[in-house]
Amino acid sequence: MYDTIRKIAQDLNLTDAQVGRATRIIVGDPVLKYLQENIAYNPRTGVLTWSSSGELAFTNDGGAGCWSIKVGRRRVYATRAAFVLMTGRWPRGKARFRNGDKHDLRWSNLWFRFQWIAA
Repeated sequence: MYDTIRKIAQDLNLTDAQVGRATRIIVGDPVLKYLQENIAYNPRTGVLTWSSSGELAFTNDGGAGCWSIKVGRRRVYATRAAFVLMTGRWPRGKARFRNGDKHDLRWSNLWFRFQWIAA
């Protein structure tokens, strides 16, 4: 399937970014699927755990003070994972915290600001 997508992309002169987006639409995003299959989110408490063991799934990266997990080569922040688990899609903006606390991942405390791209 990937070879077919690559061939079509070459015929259409698509960029690598366009090919990546098209592939995720056709095949599905493996990181999104991984999160949905392996992580449990409690929107009332904001806790993200491994579905199999119930242990905390995310760690504090130290630098920015944000909770994250590595899936393959991709770092996924806890706020984005919570959005995926609640809506089934990736957010299109940056996460904001209603009460200002980066560690409060309750669904009622999260909101996502859409980022406009200047043309």
